[in-house]
Amino acid sequence: MKKFIFSVIFSVAVSGLFAQGSVSAECDKLIGDFFQLRMELTVYDQVKDSVKARSEIDQFVKNHEAEFNSLSEDEQLAVENFYVNEYYNFLYLDSKQKDVCRDMMKKQLLKNEAFCKDKTDDELNKWLLVTYGDVTSCSMAFSMKDVMKYGLSIKPLYERAIALDPDFFYSNMNLGQWYYWAPGMAGGSKKKAVSCSKKSVECARTDPEKYYTNLMYSQLLFENKDKDGAARYLEEARKIFPQSKIVNILVEENAKGKSLFEYNKERSDLKEEK
Repeated sequence: MKKFIFSVIFSVAVSGLFAQGSVSAECDKLIGDFFQLRMELTVYDQVKDSVKARSEIDQFVKNHEAEFNSLSEDEQLAVENFYVNEYYNFLYLDSKQKDVCRDMMKKQLLKNEAFCKDKTDDELNKWLLVTYGDVTSCSMAFSMKDVMKYGLSIKPLYERAIALDPDFFYSNMNLGQWYYWAPGMAGGSKKKAVSCSKKSVECARTDPEKYYTNLMYSQLLFENKDKDGAARYLEEARKIFPQSKIVNILVEENAKGKSLFEYNKERSDLKEEK
């Protein structure tokens, strides 16, 4: 179960308009605007430029307060989950911020648990289901006890989102990551990880969607020894947003024989609780 600890460290998400209207057009637009910003934030180093990146997130939240307040309660929680997860992305590599990260993610997890308790899928939108899974994944990275407690609860959240919208690229992408990280005895499968990730690429519509899905698919192909395919899809991500620091780093890391997943493991200073 230890491999779960690093799940969704490179948490990725984007948006668009979807076939099934499980969220309002206003919510879709706000998420889309935020993850356009999130793609643009990949020009920053997660450690050296952390303060600047977080300042841009703060400014976005302030500038879009009216849009946020117009959303339903479940939509607001989904958007808030995205804000918190992106903050986490620019904090978790700093060991001095470990307590801040742990407390922030635990608080958000408890908020999701309280809101979603006893609600049916008809009362929960697809974005909330998937981001609830993301928050859970990041939260349990600080404790082996939480890995054991929450590790198997994430997959059903992604699957429920897919049930609401089978062509939802984000839930397919994150389910693919779950299959990658989960041990075989818990249902993990690199073959299924590639299949889900391929589906997410096929469902992507906007530039941010295509950027993130191509990047993730490339690294799963790399893990499955398809280096030519990995290079091809990573190049597609680079074409969409050539300024991305992580894409350029991964070109170098892949040349050394390392994938995104190995790169993130090596960079993380987070330790398990004893």
